[in-house]
Amino acid sequence: MLWVDKHRPSKLEDLSYSDDITSRLDALAASPQSMPHLFFYGPSGSGKKTRISSLLRALFGPGADRLKLDKRSFTTPTKRTVEINLITSNYHIEMSPGDAGLNDRYVVQELIKEIASNTNVTAATSTTTSTTSADGNRKKPDFKVVVLSEVDRLSRPAQAALRRTMEKYSSTCRLILCCNSQSKVIEPVRSRCLGIRVGAPTHDDVSLCVCVCVCVFVLFLVSSLFCVIADILFIIIAHRVYHFCIANLFCKCNPTIQNSNSPTRFATF
Repeated sequence: MLWVDKHRPSKLEDLSYSDDITSRLDALAASPQSMPHLFFYGPSGSGKKTRISSLLRALFGPGADRLKLDKRSFTTPTKRTVEINLITSNYHIEMSPGDAGLNDRYVVQELIKEIASNTNVTAATSTTTSTTSADGNRKKPDFKVVVLSEVDRLSRPAQAALRRTMEKYSSTCRLILCCNSQSKVIEPVRSRCLGIRVGAPTHDDVSLCVCVCVCVFVLFLVSSLFCVIADILFIIIAHRVYHFCIANLFCKCNPTIQNSNSPTRFATF
């Protein structure tokens, strides 16, 4: 696992900037049945994928973090086989439809149709419409999520087909679209989603993170130095006590030194 993936925030409360976006996502996770399709856009490296994964965890719990890499094969009407790499969990599926090339329209339609036809496990066991379960935790939604990355790479026919598919399967499936440039996505698709712009962190945000990292590093150095000093003092005291005990034992075993009033009795100490 990469270092950046290992230490990536996995909860909404762990996100360090854009608090207004975090509040909106937390409100959506609190009432998942009213959550529309989402459209995340913004510059590369601004944290779109991190916020999407944090939202999925808020919706479905830790099960959304148990990911596996899958490879699907799709056969087009022209009898051509297209292989796509997918990242899946029990609650969502993530893909980059631009990898399908000219067959992206067919791949997107078939994938969403397949996901929407498989009802979520929680839908079969849910008997109430409340947003919390009996133990007070948030109730998992009864729909699945399809995350489409780099949706701006989709062809125009594929985007038009995506618009119709979004309307058809909106009751059992939610789409989360992610891209860098919203201008490359047609207006009918954007209008059917809740747009969330994730901007790059400002200089103040970066400065605050750097200050926090420096403070943590300084505290770590101070604590490490204190431990080293404590170990050195312990060794010195133990060395002194050892020689003091050896000197007393030697005096008790030697009557000549034991009866002597010479100050050399504790010379070794």
